[in-house]
Amino acid sequence: MKTKTQASSRVQGILVKGLVRGTAAALVAVLSSLGNLAIAGDPFRSSDPHDIGDRTEAAFEALFVEGHYPEANKAILRAIEEEPGEPLAHALNGALAYVSEDWERLQTAAAATEKAAAALIDTNPLRGNLYAAVGHALWGGFAISEGGSGPFQGGPEAFSRLQQAKAALDKANDIDPDDPELNLLRGFLDLLVAGNLPFLNLDGAITQLQKAQPGHLRHYGLAMANRYLNQPELALAEIELAIAIAPENPHLVHFRGQVLAKLGQATQDVSQLQRAEQDFVAVLAKHEQLPRPMIRHLEHNELRRLRRTIQGLSGGAT
Repeated sequence: MKTKTQASSRVQGILVKGLVRGTAAALVAVLSSLGNLAIAGDPFRSSDPHDIGDRTEAAFEALFVEGHYPEANKAILRAIEEEPGEPLAHALNGALAYVSEDWERLQTAAAATEKAAAALIDTNPLRGNLYAAVGHALWGGFAISEGGSGPFQGGPEAFSRLQQAKAALDKANDIDPDDPELNLLRGFLDLLVAGNLPFLNLDGAITQLQKAQPGHLRHYGLAMANRYLNQPELALAEIELAIAIAPENPHLVHFRGQVLAKLGQATQDVSQLQRAEQDFVAVLAKHEQLPRPMIRHLEHNELRRLRRTIQGLSGGAT
């Protein structure tokens, strides 16, 4: 029988894992999903843009054209070298480290994100506090990672980081609750936390995502919310809107495949399952561009299960 302390530690671990996964999801989505949009500067704001830095913008562009992680990685490292004061560059570095399971790099990125955010608070308190929160989330991710103390032993430290991240986000929210960059990241964070603890209400995450930019990420987040709410038809409609804006984004295509697989399984519709298979295969075709852990999970888990389901519903036909 689990003790109260063990149960509390487990809840803390789940909370922080959700927060950090949300951070990674938001940042990686920003990295990989603008597809063929024209980026002329601040990717979050169409008016009153913030100064993000030429090299950081170039890092965005390197990944946005083809969604190519190795090439984007080179651009991000150059941005970090030439624009060490831009916290977004370090946060993107942390996102790549997280999805690549490079724990040493994650620690470096988390510390650099915090340092750059602290230096920015006096001149741009909104973004300074926003990326202070991201820094805490990245440290929380390390605490519960295989490179850190693991999801249970690292739970107390990670939970403390979660509380500090929330406090920093609240400060940013006090400055401008309608800021699209803030609402994008906070919406994804709240969404992923709620997704790991289904008894939590998604209304806050949905409200924030409705004020987020860019538009395809807004639709992506709303698609995730509808999937958590067990409304796959609405999730599919939202992800189609996102793909219409950024059709080359493999993360969006992957998500659509997941939604189609869920719909097909619920309705026993082989045609929807086959569409999901097509999406998964399309993502795997870009395996050289994407993080290996993502490709490994898709290839050895999701696609294999999907094909077994299709074969079963097709009467064993291949």
